[in-house]
Amino acid sequence: MPNWVKNTVALKGTKQQMTKLFSQVADVKTWEDVENKIDNLELTMRSFLPMPQTFLDWDTTNDMEKFEWFCEGKNQPKEELRKEYEKYVRGYMAAREHQRDTYGCVGWYDYNCKTLGCKWDANLENIAIIDELEKDDIVIVYFSVETAWSRPIPFLQHLATFVNVVVLSDEEANFFNSIIDINNEVEVKDIAQDINKLYKKFEEENKEVDEDEWFDKYEVAETTLKNELEDEFYQYVIDLEIS
Repeated sequence: MPNWVKNTVALKGTKQQMTKLFSQVADVKTWEDVENKIDNLELTMRSFLPMPQTFLDWDTTNDMEKFEWFCEGKNQPKEELRKEYEKYVRGYMAAREHQRDTYGCVGWYDYNCKTLGCKWDANLENIAIIDELEKDDIVIVYFSVETAWSRPIPFLQHLATFVNVVVLSDEEANFFNSIIDINNEVEVKDIAQDINKLYKKFEEENKEVDEDEWFDKYEVAETTLKNELEDEFYQYVIDLEIS
């Protein structure tokens, strides 16, 4: 099982910029169209960055099938299967070459890591619009996306070509717990070290007792740190001047 990363993403821009972004994934021409349709959109990261067909047609991430595996469940004569297999081998090798030459990587796994920043595609959840800001033309759209092992930075960089993007990422093993401003390429804050120090402090102060007796108190303290980071994230987004 992977370590999961909970990402809360803020998109901030003008209504025109936001409409242009969502026109990639829906038939929208105005901000009012976006407002009316956004609740019914079923979006994934790949909605904005579609997977090229070659990676869907050919699983070049995994090794080429052996002849014995290729024949399983097939009843044709061996010679006919051999010809089919040779055709499959030529197609597999041609697909690898095409993927490498065209996209700079081979297989869906490498392509996902390159263009999304993580192993798998993921749903965009909890989409919410905030448009009651001091500047009438500026809006914020929030969503959450859970990714495996890493933050989806290349995906967010794609969104950042349309609007300003800020992400709050919480990795479940606390390797990172951070706010990143994608457009300005700034890690605003990371509290992973603070959380690790907090755990060691509790461990040291309670080394004579079983972890079960103090871990609940540690979790409360950890949650407090994460809630403070979350508050800073939302305030950072509100204060952010769009580019």
